[in-house]
Amino acid sequence: MTTISFKVVILGAGVAGGYAARGLVEGDESLKGQVCLIGEEGFVPYERPALTRGYLLGKLTSDDIATCAYEGERHIKDWYPKNGVQLYLNLKAISIDFKKQEIKMNDDSIIKYTDYIILSTGSASREFGSNILGYNATNLFYMRTLIHGNKMLEKIILEDKKWVVIGGGPLGLEVTSALCAYERDVTLILTSNTIMQPLFSKELGGYYETKFIENGVKIIKSGARVKEFFVNEEGIATHCGWGTEDRVAGDFFFGGIGGILNLELFDDLEKADRKDGGGIKCDEYLQSASYDNVYVAGDICNYPSPMFDNKRLILGNVRNARATAKYAATSIIAKLNNTFKKNNYFDYLPNFYSDFLGYLWEVWGQPGGDFIMIQEAHPDDKSKKTVLGIWVVENKIDAIFLEGGSKDEHRTKAAQYVLAKKSWGKNDKLESVYEFFSDNTICGDMFGAQPWNKPGSTQCILPAACQGINPNDCGCDTM
Repeated sequence: MTTISFKVVILGAGVAGGYAARGLVEGDESLKGQVCLIGEEGFVPYERPALTRGYLLGKLTSDDIATCAYEGERHIKDWYPKNGVQLYLNLKAISIDFKKQEIKMNDDSIIKYTDYIILSTGSASREFGSNILGYNATNLFYMRTLIHGNKMLEKIILEDKKWVVIGGGPLGLEVTSALCAYERDVTLILTSNTIMQPLFSKELGGYYETKFIENGVKIIKSGARVKEFFVNEEGIATHCGWGTEDRVAGDFFFGGIGGILNLELFDDLEKADRKDGGGIKCDEYLQSASYDNVYVAGDICNYPSPMFDNKRLILGNVRNARATAKYAATSIIAKLNNTFKKNNYFDYLPNFYSDFLGYLWEVWGQPGGDFIMIQEAHPDDKSKKTVLGIWVVENKIDAIFLEGGSKDEHRTKAAQYVLAKKSWGKNDKLESVYEFFSDNTICGDMFGAQPWNKPGSTQCILPAACQGINPNDCGCDTM
């Protein structure tokens, strides 16, 4: 049985794994040759949002979306050995002994971390299970990996085919948008009364539903989950249904029904309560509650947010994956060099984005409370609109939605307002986007209180503007 040792092992070669690897070897030259990255897929780490926003559209190749493409770098396979990172692909961990600091692999080898491990196993697509009739239909697709993307690409290019998309969350809507770009016949099935619930209000969801309908999408609000696929003798689904006589016909079906955290290897680690979102329970430094030499990054990381009164957050989006990975790498380097400071905790403003039909939107903060929105014509092009929404809790703005803002200053201000918890009273009215963002009494640092979280450092809300990357080249709309 072969045993190989590294100072730092990264388990999980997704977005977080890719950014963590870069952070370690670029942050400390002495770590080159001492870092190992393990992934089950046969591909280098890549920017997963680009699967639906660019790869499915034929705009990007697998090399184009390799991390850290979002920040202007593309680390294809030869980058790893050149930079002192041992990359293991198509290798699966079957058990971890956190006391011995050993990982047993499916090829019977053992990989040992002498100092630290970063867990970045992410999440998998939630698929229809065996309790759903026809769940194994050969024309039922999901989207999480390049393998998924390649399978869909083979079919999406076929003309005169009907697609049925099940699920109105970000993934289902991004796939629907890609299908619209190919001018396919698409039916979107929602179990809720609007898209993107519970995040979107009925008013906000209705606004974007109209955009989909204008692009030819038929929307069905079933009020119930899909319970069966009607499969022919060849194993091909022809219809789906939800327990009534209603059925929807299709040539291909896509399941956008959420994700499942990859936690099966971590029974020995304390988990966060379900009411707090689950995942691995971490402290404000992203160290697991069970072992202080175990860091956690990405979807599976549940941490207390000083910005939100230590409320526990678990954020399954790509910006959080990048930020937690960078912070973990920075902290490990500081600990190895005895420069770690206790006041340098993970202080991060939650923010995420998506793109429907070319409408790129972003949210800053933690949505909750009363929601108010307006639409306003772009001052330079009346055919374009800016959509602004705010969530108000106890007369304070807790989160902001923005789509179509004409200036980066608007994005900056949105972050500043949420950080400052801008006051919003019962008599305040949301009448103009430009008036709303004209408050110059609120400024300061939109990146939080910690040095690591400053522009040009490890995390930035506006990477194109703050890190010297040309906004036209950074790929923000596809990554």
